[in-house]
Amino acid sequence: MAPTATQSILQLLEETLPPCFPRKKVHDLTFGLVNPRTLANKDSEKTGPTGRFFVKREVWYQKSAFIAYLKTILKDAEFSA
Repeated sequence: MAPTATQSILQLLEETLPPCFPRKKVHDLTFGLVNPRTLANKDSEKTGPTGRFFVKREVWYQKSAFIAYLKTILKDAEFSA
């Protein structure tokens, strides 16, 4: 069985994301899928990716926690025939 679109996207991100990355680069690293401002809002609501940390004044994420977060927000479209 072929992988779903969500599975394909998650696999691509698993292969291409660095181990850690700053929030401001999320838009480019996720091919426009995730907006850094949305993540900032989610972080302030305590619903964003876990394991974030600061380098100087920048928020950074760990790849494994970020992908786990993406799994909670991505959904495959359901088409009716």
